[in-house]
Amino acid sequence: MSNVIKYAQANNVIVQISQNDNLLNLTIEDDGVGFDKNQITKGLGLKNIENRVQLINGTVDITSAKGEGTTINVECYV
Repeated sequence: MSNVIKYAQANNVIVQISQNDNLLNLTIEDDGVGFDKNQITKGLGLKNIENRVQLINGTVDITSAKGEGTTINVECYV
């Protein structure tokens, strides 16, 4: 959420949390400016997300494109 507030210039943010058996899923999606993952160096915010997810033995998938917003999906077993 901090990255959305600081960088995304988003009008809307959707946060979804769901659990299916032992799998917990967190999705954060915004309609902001997005970014090209191939051209951006991972700043502290993105590294922190990945490090925190690794600590809980989860996976993180970040999808973004310029002008198309960003979606972050985190999955972990509980």
